[in-house]
Amino acid sequence: TFSLPSSPNLGPFVLAGVLLLLLTALRRRKHDTGRPWPVVPGALPIIGNSIGALENLYAQLEEWSRLYGQSGVFEFSLFGLRYICICSDEMALRIESQRPYKVRRTRM
Repeated sequence: TFSLPSSPNLGPFVLAGVLLLLLTALRRRKHDTGRPWPVVPGALPIIGNSIGALENLYAQLEEWSRLYGQSGVFEFSLFGLRYICICSDEMALRIESQRPYKVRRTRM
């Protein structure tokens, strides 16, 4: 059978790894503030916002657009990626009129 070595020197490395993950999450959360659009709250690390089954994605996006889309745009997280959802014709036309000079797509 396979077993992990029980070394007393392993503890500090595990503690350092956990602290590094916490600091990364706090740093990311600090940088996420100040968006000009609302962000759907309750995102879990790596998983993101809960949508249930993927079949419910359309219904969940409709719900979030009612709750957070008053400005015509909101942001949510899914499987570690950020998505910005445009939920009004006016906002879509405004963004499209500013491309490619003022609005560019970047990798996140």
